[in-house]
Amino acid sequence: MIALKKNLSLALVSSILLNCSKIEDFKSKDAINNSESYRIKTKLTLAESQNYTIESPQTIVNAGRTFIEGDYLFIGELGLGIHVFDNSTPTNPIALAFLSIPASTDYFVKNDVLIVDNGNDLVSLKIDALDKLKKKEKTIVELKRSLLTSKRTSEVFVYPNYPIQQNVYFECPDKEHFVVAWEKGDFLNVSNCYR
Repeated sequence: MIALKKNLSLALVSSILLNCSKIEDFKSKDAINNSESYRIKTKLTLAESQNYTIESPQTIVNAGRTFIEGDYLFIGELGLGIHVFDNSTPTNPIALAFLSIPASTDYFVKNDVLIVDNGNDLVSLKIDALDKLKKKEKTIVELKRSLLTSKRTSEVFVYPNYPIQQNVYFECPDKEHFVVAWEKGDFLNVSNCYR
């Protein structure tokens, strides 16, 4: 009986070793991968990701979560921040500002506090300065650095350091950076991860 178990174990291990392919071999035979993959376009350090500012309104490129709080409409921009609109007249929202919060993917707003993921952390930011901007009491230049962190809880999340597309090859990022933009193209020479 012991000899039979040893022979079966040896056969199983041999079968696995003979049937395994290196990722490079698999990629060369994969029809989906023959023409496109993703490489890192923009990556940020931890310090760069914690540089929050209020900016002039920007064009929405990759709309994410939409949220209404009071007279404000918020539209997330994956990895970059949040667009803010004066929604006093819901049929005609007016672009007010862009909250640059790098490495963010989701958020919630309540009572002039923005709760947002920032890389791997959960951050609460006071955004009462938006009222001054809306009332034209202050300009964006005057308010640029007015997003004040009221609380940061470290290592709550695992930042999605991969493209949002699935079944694709991409350049593996290092653990010290947050990838906020990917470039699609023929990058098989650097695409050593798969999702």
